[in-house]
Amino acid sequence: MKRMQYQHLETANASFLYWLSNYLFDVMVYTLAIIVMSIIFVVFSNSMNNSILAAWWELVVYPCGVSCDQHEMYPTEVNYKIGLALRRVRGYFCRRFYGQRYTEADQTGVDFDEECPNADMVRAIRVSKVYNMLIKTESGGQNVAADDEADAAVVNGNGQVVALDDVSFSVEKRDCVALLGVNGSGKSTMFDILTAKVSPTGGKAMIDAYDVTVEARHASTRYGYCPQDNIYFNDLSVREHLELFYRLRCCRSSAMLSEGAVIDKLMKRLDLFPVEKTAASHLSGGNRRRLMLALALLSDHASLLLLDEPSAGVDVVARRLMWRVLHEKRQSRNRTSCLFTTHSMEEAEAVCANAVVLLKGQVVWSGSIPDLKQRVSRGISISLRLDSSAIWNPDEMERYTEQIQRSLESKLSRTELERSSLPVQELEEAWKLCHDLLHKSGDTTAPTVSQQRNKDWLAGLRARFESDDSVPNVTAAIPIVEFVQEWLVQEAFIRLETQLLRDEMTTRSGEVVVPADLESARGSGTNTSGVYETSCTERFGLADVFALMEENKERFNISQYSISELSLERVFEQFQ
Repeated sequence: MKRMQYQHLETANASFLYWLSNYLFDVMVYTLAIIVMSIIFVVFSNSMNNSILAAWWELVVYPCGVSCDQHEMYPTEVNYKIGLALRRVRGYFCRRFYGQRYTEADQTGVDFDEECPNADMVRAIRVSKVYNMLIKTESGGQNVAADDEADAAVVNGNGQVVALDDVSFSVEKRDCVALLGVNGSGKSTMFDILTAKVSPTGGKAMIDAYDVTVEARHASTRYGYCPQDNIYFNDLSVREHLELFYRLRCCRSSAMLSEGAVIDKLMKRLDLFPVEKTAASHLSGGNRRRLMLALALLSDHASLLLLDEPSAGVDVVARRLMWRVLHEKRQSRNRTSCLFTTHSMEEAEAVCANAVVLLKGQVVWSGSIPDLKQRVSRGISISLRLDSSAIWNPDEMERYTEQIQRSLESKLSRTELERSSLPVQELEEAWKLCHDLLHKSGDTTAPTVSQQRNKDWLAGLRARFESDDSVPNVTAAIPIVEFVQEWLVQEAFIRLETQLLRDEMTTRSGEVVVPADLESARGSGTNTSGVYETSCTERFGLADVFALMEENKERFNISQYSISELSLERVFEQFQ
């Protein structure tokens, strides 16, 4: 029960140091208690009575057990004390042999109001967290992290993963702040530190003026926590979960009298009555998230909500229901502060007034959500697909194919099989022939742009066909028809980017239109899809973009297109 009450202990990756410190502490406490008890029985055996034994039990054994339980619940306290002892030993030897003491890094912040230290419900002061991950070494000598997620993490020179790097922010009382960031940015690590699951490598975090590392028990009484993972008893029903956790948090008899009313009200708000008697293991993913949120909201005395992606995996209806419940909680008589993580800008805007954006373990934005939207919300993504049937006009295909064949026949004596193929060493000359023929026919595409882009395309085309070594002693070649098709696609995109996106859209909006940094962002080979990014302005808004695309669909052979806001990942990349 106690481990379920403090969810941060439910992890299979607990540090060996935590386990060892707890084990040694238990052995020391119980061994000492047995020794003391044995001495008492030996020395005072003649004067022992039930009253003396009861008093001894109350004064010695019970406090030892409670203290042991608290240290098991919060291993960060033991870790901190061991680290403090080691620093003192190091300081002693440094002073003795080197004439100076070991000093800790500065943990004070300069961006907070030090005259009102209790004005913030949450305060992170230069918090850093470095994980000493195991590194596997391949035969080639390259270091590979044991965890696949380490590929996106920040790794320092020692092979350690830097989850948080000098992070400072605050959540004022009765305020709601969204902690935003892509996967691997450090959001969950920040929550692990706030809930005393792990200790920070540097700096400190405080909840209602309590240091969460060394005063974790006091800090835990100030918040309700909804973890990212669903943690529950498989055999207990929804109501039994709520009753159990309510009794663990509310020990007063007066609170017990209102238990049923409080639980019924919470279940009604989160629409949990239909699954009231269902075992947690049989709940759907959305209902499990509702149960986790209900456990976090259970205590009216908690002045802070820590919600780690509470709406992950739920449908739209359940998500909006959660938003309404959180809004009611914040507007209630005892207004509650809130810090929660999400991947949705829409959710952050619906629930919060302020936001903190993390990227690669660092704070890249801290301020109001309207200011954040003002900076990034004008970014749009234009996805389009060209009509291949219009690009590959049969007459045009035949004309360019015949020109290439005629040029090759004047140079080489070729068999019937070779006539339909173009050797890779002739690619550049074939492109020049088609390019000159296209511009001679009156096309207005800028030759400079075409030459610059097609140079990269020809290099990729040559590498693609030269890498095929399945048939030895045969010159690498590409079918002429396939070459013409790919070249026409490239010319169609050059014309689109030059005449529509640059001359029309960029000129009118003042914002550059660039291809997205994606593998399929721009047509390659016979792929006729493209993705571009730009920003709307006051004089050229979203409606103008749609109007421009509609007007030019037929002119540039656009079969379909879509315009959307930039994804959250693309938005955060703008902070780099």
